[in-house]
Amino acid sequence: ARAAADNAHALFADGRSEFVGVLRLWDGYRQAHEDLTQSKLRDWCGRHFLGFLRMREWRELHRQLRVLCEELGWNEEPAETSLAPLLAGSSAPAPARDDEARIKATRGQQHRAARLAREGKSEPAPAGNKAAPGNGADPEARSAFSDKVRAAAYQTLHRALIAGLPTQIGHRSDKGDFLAPRQRRFLPFP
Repeated sequence: ARAAADNAHALFADGRSEFVGVLRLWDGYRQAHEDLTQSKLRDWCGRHFLGFLRMREWRELHRQLRVLCEELGWNEEPAETSLAPLLAGSSAPAPARDDEARIKATRGQQHRAARLAREGKSEPAPAGNKAAPGNGADPEARSAFSDKVRAAAYQTLHRALIAGLPTQIGHRSDKGDFLAPRQRRFLPFP
């Protein structure tokens, strides 16, 4: 069932960032939770090879964090400004494996988009170039956000994660593994 699970999880995948894939999974589960009964939600989790109880725990943790933030007086940023540029086109099926390399942004494109976002500039996309950042499986959904807005959203997400997970960040070594703080070595899953 590994291939079926990979295909089910590919619905949430993002070629540029695994973190955005997690956000897409969360958004898909949130929508299913709103639309379905508990029984059908359990079936939805089964079809997507997700643990129903783990997803329920995740939702409960999210609820508790929201309550704490409200108690501290922290305002939640509207989803339109923070999540929508990242989730644009998330309902479209994932690209086929042979198209993945064509759609996936290169590291150079990611760095250029981040630099342009920092400088407040935008990069014109070449006509007909499907590999440009911001173009993907669903160009109509992604066209609502400029490359600058999408790059800024990616940068904001990754900065927030880096701030919260400093011991989980690593630098690729010559051996192909990653070196984390305190000389800890790891490999990404799988």
